[in-house]
Amino acid sequence: MIKKKVTLSVDSKIYDDFQKYCEENAIVVSKRIEIFMKEFLRQFLNKKRSVYFFMFLMSILLLNLASAASVFSDDFESGTLGGWTLTSVSGANNWTASTTDPFQGAYHAQSQPSSTTEPASVMQKTVSTSGYTSIILNYTRRLVGIDGVDEFQVEWYDGVSWTIIEQTGTDPADDVSYVSKQFSLGVGANNNANFAIKFECTAGAVSEFCRVDN
Repeated sequence: MIKKKVTLSVDSKIYDDFQKYCEENAIVVSKRIEIFMKEFLRQFLNKKRSVYFFMFLMSILLLNLASAASVFSDDFESGTLGGWTLTSVSGANNWTASTTDPFQGAYHAQSQPSSTTEPASVMQKTVSTSGYTSIILNYTRRLVGIDGVDEFQVEWYDGVSWTIIEQTGTDPADDVSYVSKQFSLGVGANNNANFAIKFECTAGAVSEFCRVDN
């Protein structure tokens, strides 16, 4: 290591006291000052790296927040199911916009199909995801009186085939309150002009409902 001679201007009393301390403890003054300088630089650089790392993490977080966008949402507060395609088997009832027990607001989508022919009642929507990736589907639902012969099912479409993301199957469901659901969909949902979702409800009794909100 190459040594460099420097001239320092410090308070004389401080220097004298420090020099005396070094002599009494067999410490070389210049070496002690050099160690002080190294330690200062080490702490400064570590602090600087921490600041840069924090700024980097914040930039990633802000980038993710900026890139997140809602492609489609429906809280049914229009009081209609306009824009949704509704189909049902013969004799069954279509989904409707109802004011009975919404999750939030005044309206929710409700199915009381009065049929056990599956799928009795279907609510479907095509939503283009062109320009979007990492598609996530969120909804809140409440199933009332659904038993083993009934069915609630949610699916998404990639333009070729449907994929089931939730179904009751033969399991009964009788929710005391709304249940929030979130699903990360496959790559087939990305950048897809033909992307679609659908909610199916099959229930025979007049006391059995499928309810969806937000």
